[in-house]
Amino acid sequence: MNISTQIGLKIKEMRTLQKITQEELSKGIVNRSFISQLEKGMVSPSIETLEKLAHRLDCSISYLIGQSERNSALEQLNISSLLDNIESYLNESLIDKGKRAFESLSVEWIERMNTYEKGKYLWVKARLKWFEGDYHEAEIITRKAIDLLEDQYTNQLGKLYNFLGIISFRLKKVEESFKSFTSALTYTHQFPSDYNLKVETNLNMGVYHTHLKEYQSAAFYLKKALETAESHSSLYKLGEIQMTLGITYKNLRSFDLAIESYIHAEEIFSINHENEQLAAVYFNLGLLYREKESIAKATDYFINAKQIYLSLLNSELGTKCDVQIIKNFLLEDNYSKAYELWQNIETEINNEYDRFLLKGIFHLQSYRKHKNQSDLIQSVAFFKKALNSTDDLDRKLDLQKHVNKHFIKEELFEEAKEILSSL
Repeated sequence: MNISTQIGLKIKEMRTLQKITQEELSKGIVNRSFISQLEKGMVSPSIETLEKLAHRLDCSISYLIGQSERNSALEQLNISSLLDNIESYLNESLIDKGKRAFESLSVEWIERMNTYEKGKYLWVKARLKWFEGDYHEAEIITRKAIDLLEDQYTNQLGKLYNFLGIISFRLKKVEESFKSFTSALTYTHQFPSDYNLKVETNLNMGVYHTHLKEYQSAAFYLKKALETAESHSSLYKLGEIQMTLGITYKNLRSFDLAIESYIHAEEIFSINHENEQLAAVYFNLGLLYREKESIAKATDYFINAKQIYLSLLNSELGTKCDVQIIKNFLLEDNYSKAYELWQNIETEINNEYDRFLLKGIFHLQSYRKHKNQSDLIQSVAFFKKALNSTDDLDRKLDLQKHVNKHFIKEELFEEAKEILSSL
């Protein structure tokens, strides 16, 4: 029996004898779900937490861990606690802090780890490799951790399969990714009380199907993730779930549901001060309100997104917002404002599709004003370049809308036919 299981059993024994609920025991120390997981041997408490629990249960630490094993148990708890802390740092994107804590593990400590701790050690090592961008090494280490723990009945395997799925997808191993997420899903049934595992696995399945543009399947898994998170009052991954649901509903053309999801995501990211995520929410709300032809509202959201990106010193994404603002001005036939902003950012636009499309529109506007045939020829040429610069179906549909607005409605049928013949 490992030390975490032993402590969990002792705590449950003392709590039951004293007729204390998990909620009462946890109050002011940890949350109730931690006590539930602790009693099942799924987590390890820090020494400080263990002292507080022992005091509330009116017993000693020695009783909870066994006097004869006290010194080795305390060391094991320190190792387990440190590994838990590293995982928490990585979950909160405190990468440098997690890396420093990981590097503090001595060779002697690593050699003394039990099988479960070695598996967790490899898990955090793999995640650090991921953050360094070394995905192949992260994959190798994750597979080693899975091999090490495969004979142990532990929910840690669910986390590892989730992570392996994410790595595989990044490495474009799509089928392997699906197999890994499916394996993780089996552990959500084996460990139904691990709500975070259930949330994360269903979210990953949702993201997987979203990337494959299988939006009905994506919505199914995302709703399950949302239901689990909300039923346990958990903010874990809730913002990501709502944001991915927004993407899914948008692609299913359910714009009102998409907006509702993004508004929920906005609330969560505002609470957590996740500014980059918040900016992405505002950007997508801008796109959605434009679909609903609420152009002024869409522009406000693009401006909000731009302000956050600039505060984060991300000028590239700030320019991306400006491109959308220009498109809104054009939809309102406000060519002067659109052209003024265009002149300020033209050289900063990295996306070829947007750059060629806007050049084509402004050359066409110049043709309307001056009737210079060369402007019309250049406009058609830039529209064709925009079309040839992308394989994305949504962008091709977007270009068709612009051809309809700027050529067909102006009765420039031959020019429209020349552009669309490239489709």
